[in-house]
Amino acid sequence: MLISIGKAAIMLGVSVVTMRRWDRSGRLRPATRTCGGHRRYDHLQLLQRVKPKQEHVVLYARVSSADQKTDLIRQASRLESYALQRGINKYEVIQDIGSGINFKKRGLKRLIQLIANGSCTEIIVTYEDRLMRIGSELIKLLCRLRGIKLTILESVNRTREEALTQDVLTIITVYAARIYGARAHHKEVASTS
Repeated sequence: MLISIGKAAIMLGVSVVTMRRWDRSGRLRPATRTCGGHRRYDHLQLLQRVKPKQEHVVLYARVSSADQKTDLIRQASRLESYALQRGINKYEVIQDIGSGINFKKRGLKRLIQLIANGSCTEIIVTYEDRLMRIGSELIKLLCRLRGIKLTILESVNRTREEALTQDVLTIITVYAARIYGARAHHKEVASTS
């Protein structure tokens, strides 16, 4: 399969400028060029050049609120058991407490940083919605682009309508909680004045 210079650069972890320099110097020539002169690289040939990464497996667990901490512990324990069953003895556990639509969670930021840097080889979660309620497709795309395996232990088969309904309910719940929290804070400030 032939791929563009941009995809080849991502695969090798270098810039497009570096790929062009390698072509000019003869270090790495494209397999062919299109009629328009665009470089195309052989995917299998590039795979042979990619340095094997040291295995770095990430187990990611998330719950929505602090009162679900026992579920967080249970998730992490289940992920660790799964990893050990597969013979993975070295792994990093990332745990998050926060809404599935909150992109500012410390653990999620760490996970995205590992994906962006290509610093991990596999991510394991119990359910897809543990990554993000809305936006998990973006995480899955980033993993594909960086060659990171994403393992989801259990899938929930929902119709498109059920998935959409769940997304809308999640958004309403989060924003309702923010409104009620802001009102409670406002009342508290007003009563102390």
